[in-house]
Amino acid sequence: MIAKAIPASVGVGGLVDYLYDGRETERKQTDKKAEMILHSDNISVPVNAQDREGRADLKADFKYQESLSNSKDGANVGMHILSFTSDDMKNLYNEQIKQITKDYVEMAGLNDTQFIAIAHNDTNNYHIHIVHNKINNNGKKLDAWQEQNKTVERGVAISLNHNIALKGDSFRIGQTKVVADLRKNHPSVLQLKLNDSTGLLKDSKSTFQLKELGQKNNVKVMSYNDQTAYLKANNLKLGDIPKEQRVEFNKTMVGDKQYRNEDINAMLKGNLAEAQSQKAQRKQDFEADKKEQNEIKELAKILFPVEKIPEKTQNLESPTKVFNLELSNEKEKNALIKKTKIPSFKIKIEKIEKSKGIKR
Repeated sequence: MIAKAIPASVGVGGLVDYLYDGRETERKQTDKKAEMILHSDNISVPVNAQDREGRADLKADFKYQESLSNSKDGANVGMHILSFTSDDMKNLYNEQIKQITKDYVEMAGLNDTQFIAIAHNDTNNYHIHIVHNKINNNGKKLDAWQEQNKTVERGVAISLNHNIALKGDSFRIGQTKVVADLRKNHPSVLQLKLNDSTGLLKDSKSTFQLKELGQKNNVKVMSYNDQTAYLKANNLKLGDIPKEQRVEFNKTMVGDKQYRNEDINAMLKGNLAEAQSQKAQRKQDFEADKKEQNEIKELAKILFPVEKIPEKTQNLESPTKVFNLELSNEKEKNALIKKTKIPSFKIKIEKIEKSKGIKR
């Protein structure tokens, strides 16, 4: 499956007529075999290609939502195309095609606006046109870059989610970090950790860490991305593989279980994102606690003010000044001398002068 976004050269009226009837020169000559397979809930839907009144109501619904915006550029209709090969269609059924379309609409962020998905089966490749209103349900214009960015990667990611075989450039794109990021929360990827008996998948955030944990836990972890890598990883030569033996490449072995590299990459991307999210949450919680504690301290200062105790002043610059003070009370003088707690030869002399003398 290949996905692409193309600029709509006409308004919703001309686009709806084209999807049902083809170009003006083709009308009444070629049956587009148009089939509405999916649509948003806030629009009128024609019963079939001949339902002209239903078409008019559909166009009016689009126009009304456009009027809710202040956008003046007039380019308020967008279109994406999902194209399937004949090999793709051999393994797909109607309900799965509908689910693929729904997955794409959600991944592209089109589920918050009006859209219709009309399938055409008049060419060699079955394809689906997804036409959407660029004015969303809240009257705001969709970000054109956000809508059209990673279009090809979305198609590859959804193909992997539905086990559609990838070839050529699509296979190469399937190995990228962008596709892994788009798939990290898909149920099939999350299920890998639940079914893992080794316990290594839930604790690994990179292929390096996965192999490191394998060594510590005596679990064999081996990955290869093509036939050459497979032969090297298993110490084999090309002639060592029997022709009748089917060998799948681009795999990772964990213990005795085999995984697609694309699935392992998406799972590791999810583990890393979860760890980063938890770290950011812990930091946010710490900052919140710190802020709360500071607020409590400030509030306590207001509710329970502490009176400042005046510092004791020392009137004596030195012990010698004690003897120059004119104190009427001898006990006060002695108490003041004792309070200084500083020995002085003058204190000793004064005590000797007041003594009764030394007996000889």
